[in-house]
Amino acid sequence: DSGDGLSRATAKKYFRSAVALATPLGKAIYIKTGTYCENETAGAGCPSPAALGGTINLENGVSVYGGYDSNWYRPNVANNRATINTGRQNTTALTTQANTGSSTILRIDDGVCGVSPLLLPGRFLRWMGDDQDREIMSCNGAPGGYDEITVSPALPSAGSNVGGISVHVGHSIGVYVRNVTTATSIEGLIIDTRRATPPATTGLHTIGLMARGGNNTLTLYKNSITARGGGAGAGPRPGGIYGVYASGGTLSLTMTTNTITA
Repeated sequence: DSGDGLSRATAKKYFRSAVALATPLGKAIYIKTGTYCENETAGAGCPSPAALGGTINLENGVSVYGGYDSNWYRPNVANNRATINTGRQNTTALTTQANTGSSTILRIDDGVCGVSPLLLPGRFLRWMGDDQDREIMSCNGAPGGYDEITVSPALPSAGSNVGGISVHVGHSIGVYVRNVTTATSIEGLIIDTRRATPPATTGLHTIGLMARGGNNTLTLYKNSITARGGGAGAGPRPGGIYGVYASGGTLSLTMTTNTITA
C-alpha cells in the first residue's frame, strides 16, 4: 500500500487508502477487479463477513470506476467488477444527558467519541425524541464530563430538554456519497452490504449505496448492489433494507444496467 496512488504502476493496495487520498483532491478512483473492504489490513486481506465493518464515505466529486481487468484494460465492465464488502456494524445505544441549549448538539456520556467507530462524521444516528435520522457532523469531548455530537438536521427546538432520550447508532451503509454538487459516477462495482443483526425495533437500516444532498447528477452504471441482514424486523420502529437510497437537495440519480437486490 506504499504507492502514491497517482499512476497504475504506483497504485494503492487498499480501497480505503485510495478514498483517503482522492477525497481532499476531488479526484476519481480507478479500481481493478478483485475484492476490497473498508477494514482490510496488511497481510490479512479482508476479514470474514462476520467481522466486516465500516462505511466507504465518498465526498463530493470523487467518482469510482471499476471494471478493469488485471492488466488495466476495460473490455467488459460487468465481467471485471470490483467487489466491495462492507457495511456490517454493531449497533450502539446511548442516552442523552442534560439540555445543551443548542438545537444541533446532543450531549452524551463522556469518552464515547474517542472509542466508538460509529460516531464518525458522515455516519448516522436515530434520535428517539422524534424517531428521525440525523447525520453526525462531529463528535468531540466537552467540559463537565460529557461528549457532544453535532448533528444535522437540527432537533425540534433549541430549548427542549434532550436529557434521558435514547440514541441508536449503527446504520449499516456500504457506500455513502455525500453532497453531490459535482457530477459523480459509480461504475463497475459489486457492493455487498451486510449487518450483524436484523434492524428489529431500533429503526436502523441496511443500505447498499446511499446518496444524500447536492444539486447535480449521480450516475450508477453496471453495478451490482446488494443489501442484506435478516429481514426488516418488527415492532413500532422496524428498520429497512434498501439497495439504493437517495434523498436531500435536488440530487438527480441516473441508473443504467445495474442489478439491485435487497
